Amino acid sequence: MYIQRKVSAWPTVLSLAILAAVGTVPALGQVIDTVSTDTPNSGPGKTARAPDGSIWFVEQTGNRIGAINPFRTDMDEFSLVIPNSQPSAITVDSSGKVWFTEAGTNRIGVYVPSSNYLIEYYWGGAKLGLSGIGVDYRGRCFFTENRTNRIGMIDPSRLTLQYFSWSTQDMGPFDLACDSFGEVWFTENRANRIGVLFPDYNYVYDYFYTGGVSAPYGIVVDADNDIWFTEQDAGAISLLDSQTGWIYQFNAIGGSGAKPGYIDTWQNTQDQTMVAWSETALGNGRIGLLNADTGATSQIQASSPSAAPTGVSFAPDNSIWWTEYNSSQISGMYYNNSIVWNKPAVGEPLFALLDTRSEAAGPLRPVLASLSSKSDYRILLVKK
Repeated sequence: MYIQRKVSAWPTVLSLAILAAVGTVPALGQVIDTVSTDTPNSGPGKTARAPDGSIWFVEQTGNRIGAINPFRTDMDEFSLVIPNSQPSAITVDSSGKVWFTEAGTNRIGVYVPSSNYLIEYYWGGAKLGLSGIGVDYRGRCFFTENRTNRIGMIDPSRLTLQYFSWSTQDMGPFDLACDSFGEVWFTENRANRIGVLFPDYNYVYDYFYTGGVSAPYGIVVDADNDIWFTEQDAGAISLLDSQTGWIYQFNAIGGSGAKPGYIDTWQNTQDQTMVAWSETALGNGRIGLLNADTGATSQIQASSPSAAPTGVSFAPDNSIWWTEYNSSQISGMYYNNSIVWNKPAVGEPLFALLDTRSEAAGPLRPVLASLSSKSDYRILLVKK
């Protein structure tokens, strides 16, 4: 079926300025624009980066999906056919097809931008709690069912549906990401764990760690196949080294009450890992930025204290985009991808090494270290 399309063009002068800026080195904090959705109170949420540089997002209460085009000149919004579909998560596969969950209708949707055509997979069931989605390198779509404690897999080439269920415990699988090996990583929001699914072997492994209630939320796999995730109740951002199984945790910029949400990574031109996440706490919402190879951090304040930034995605043109659930806005900003780190005070220890690995242990991996200043606690990831 075809779906209704709404295009919101940006002012011509602004569009030309953006196009000119894309071809140059952007200035730190250069705002591209803040665009309101066509529907008030649309609840924009999870975002996803497409191969062409477009940034896609869901409008959970507006019953739409939308996109900022790669030229940053307009925003497209696409109305879903069934009322109260409640699109909750979104991803874009390598061919540009847009996959999303419909939490309200218990469907998986696939939108093909080139033909403006929508496909919906429906197999019955109610109150599944569809909340996370990802597509692996073979084109298989994986999704989480937060309420049923299952992970599903749709193989569009075979038109098959398969479920993976491994425990009677109430785990609350939420966000999901696929790595380059075909493994599927997901957050277990209610069990305070990180899980990995090996779909070809029908096997699941859980990563436990101490620290009380953490409520893992957003998750992403970086270019090195390491796993980054947020912990809403702990107010933390964490890294899971996929080869060693070690989990490293550090505070969000807003502290223990920051309520970090979705997260994204990007490999910059210096082959450094950039990390961005949303901090959704009302009254103190922001986007956090980390250069994982230098330890440098930065932040972008939300448009208002009650904006509730939610989804966040890097784009190839040195820009970062995020949604604001309460203000129904999508914002973009150019950023300095090196995030220059201020030199510590004289006599202050630079870092304290927490974990070392010999070359015999396997391929060289990042090594964790942390600043030991009482006034500025951060985490560094230093390449051996």
